Amino acid sequence: MDENKKNAVYTSPYELDGRIPLRQAIPLGLQHVMAMFVGNLTPLLSLMAICGITLQDYAALRVSMLQNAMLVAGLVTLYQLYPI
Repeated sequence: MDENKKNAVYTSPYELDGRIPLRQAIPLGLQHVMAMFVGNLTPLLSLMAICGITLQDYAALRVSMLQNAMLVAGLVTLYQLYPI
């Protein structure tokens, strides 16, 4: 196990295939996920509020729209990772 740690080469995170230690990768990954949720769902929630789609009246519609927004964001992410 110690040999794997010695052989692990950590490079700058700003390189294309840069690697950083797990201790730094976990908080940065969580920050990225939270930024994705805020950037993806906030405009949709704002538009629903402007259009008068309240939680009590259209609960199923709101949930469906939020789920679809996250699904499309995931599909676009996969497309960016593995272009056709």
